[in-house]
Amino acid sequence: MEKPPTRPTEPLITKSMWRNIIIQASYQVSILVAFQFKGRAILNIDEDVSKAMIFSSFLLCQLFNQFNASEQKLKSLVKGVLQNLWFWVATVLTVVLQVVFIEISHAIFGFARLNGPQWGICFFIGALSCVTDGAVNITWGVIKVKLTRSISLGGSDLPRSTSILELPLFSTAAS
Repeated sequence: MEKPPTRPTEPLITKSMWRNIIIQASYQVSILVAFQFKGRAILNIDEDVSKAMIFSSFLLCQLFNQFNASEQKLKSLVKGVLQNLWFWVATVLTVVLQVVFIEISHAIFGFARLNGPQWGICFFIGALSCVTDGAVNITWGVIKVKLTRSISLGGSDLPRSTSILELPLFSTAAS
């Protein structure tokens, strides 16, 4: 709400949003497809438990991606998330409803229940999306700083970004 309105000609999805969408989609597809084909063998679980874990992991990836989706600076993000009651209500409610859904579907439809370690793996897969996003943002920040320095030495003046979360998807180095 503190940002000025955007112009109608500006894209709705920014370059940094596209980068984050591509990164999260790649992470989620790769981890969940790998889990689909090799999860049963790795964890020594049956097919029904595997399906329940894939579904829960997918939902938790979406939940943790809410933290990644914010384009605020890191300090503002942490402060905003910690002070936003409705964000926490929605987050806790989503987790509770997911656990209830898995438990009710077990009782009604005979789907598999997840035990504590299996829920822990699902939460780990979901939380890893935040780590992946952070690692990519830091890497892009380092690359951008190096590119900016090398271009600056060549005489070009590029504006410096105030946040690594607002890095461009592709560098427009030489025009």
